Amino acid sequence: MNFKLSNFGELRNTALHQFWRLISGPFIIFLVPVYLSSEEQGYWYLIISVGAIAAFADFGFSTILMQFSAHEFAFLKFNTNNEIEGVQESKSKLSSLFIFACKWTGIVTAVMLPVTYAIGFLLLGNSNTEVDWKLPWLLYNIGAFISFGNSIVLSFFEGCDSVKQIQGKRLKISIVSTGIIIFCLLFNYGLLALSIGLLVSSIYGAYILYRRYSKNIHDFYVLNSEYYYNWGPEIFVLLRRYIISWSSGYIIFQLFTPIMFHFHGAIEAGKLGMSIAIFTAIFSVSNIWTTSIIPKINISIAKSEFLSLNKIFNRHFTFTIITYLFGSLTFYFVYFTFRQEFEFFERLLGIKSLFLLNLGWFAQLIVHNLSIYLRSHKEEPLLLPSILSAGYVCCSTYLAGRYLSIDFFLIGFVTLFLWLLPWVILIFRRKKISNALSLGIH
Repeated sequence: MNFKLSNFGELRNTALHQFWRLISGPFIIFLVPVYLSSEEQGYWYLIISVGAIAAFADFGFSTILMQFSAHEFAFLKFNTNNEIEGVQESKSKLSSLFIFACKWTGIVTAVMLPVTYAIGFLLLGNSNTEVDWKLPWLLYNIGAFISFGNSIVLSFFEGCDSVKQIQGKRLKISIVSTGIIIFCLLFNYGLLALSIGLLVSSIYGAYILYRRYSKNIHDFYVLNSEYYYNWGPEIFVLLRRYIISWSSGYIIFQLFTPIMFHFHGAIEAGKLGMSIAIFTAIFSVSNIWTTSIIPKINISIAKSEFLSLNKIFNRHFTFTIITYLFGSLTFYFVYFTFRQEFEFFERLLGIKSLFLLNLGWFAQLIVHNLSIYLRSHKEEPLLLPSILSAGYVCCSTYLAGRYLSIDFFLIGFVTLFLWLLPWVILIFRRKKISNALSLGIH
């Protein structure tokens, strides 16, 4: 298989989606301090952080689903009528996989929705405030779990070599969400802007997915009634490891704001949340190069085409690094040029903290991309690194928040990669050598 840089349509739609997030995210970031008080800003980012508990409903299942659907779709294709055709066994297994995913999603949602709401209610209510956060938190939860259901369907069809179509739909959902949030902020809905934006865009997402894939979904149910494949043993073995890894990831990336809130209050938590949002945007845009080829990576592995796999991965990974460095330099140029002229920059962390955050996200960018390559083999070799990373970041951040100045609050996040990054690189190199040996290459 001879891959070019990337399929133009896939890269274009992925780039458009991330570009929209790049421009819409900062725009909302600029509006938040204008239309919310400093305390409300803290709750805004706290709801986002605590709301990420809903990611536990996923447990990495959407990633696993994309991998498995891509491996089955390696011997299938969509025809001009948007129908799936090819090897019958693969088609039947793909149908069974979709039904399995739907059942799993229903069970997890029924269990996790009330649990997540209750946990958030306890965490958010652990302070005296006049900020009305209860209704926004309820609506945010409902929207988050509808979005979770959408993400399962999106991941499944994205694995079916449909990155172009799925990224187009993600773009539409993102535009609706951003538009509603901006509208609600402008009309002084406060924290409700965040919740209404997520809820309405999630409902819209469910509608466009049904309109596009309802016939495919119907065909899956028909095929599944005639053919049964037990996906449980294959998926649950991997999912158990993913649950631990993804829980560890939550600890690493979502506890910063709550810990800052606990030790330094809502205002500093809001500064941290806004600063994280900026570098998260740069991180996300940089990843368009690898995000657009994830199904191709999985398909190459399913066909044991490791030379093509390494070629396309190395090329796109290089562009990912270049994009992140360019985005970071652009941010610092804007920061130092305009920080005296706009009050917005006073809502960010100090320059020392920003640099630490930037450096930490750069190291995470490398780890994230290498993990895509590794996990596409339907394996989870990063279980132990993830567990140790979560423990290290949790303890170091708590101690930094308690005993150090705000400038060094993120020191644990940065020093994590002094030992994690070499470890992950070593695992990555071993996997590439293993793939080469399987082809008889020495």
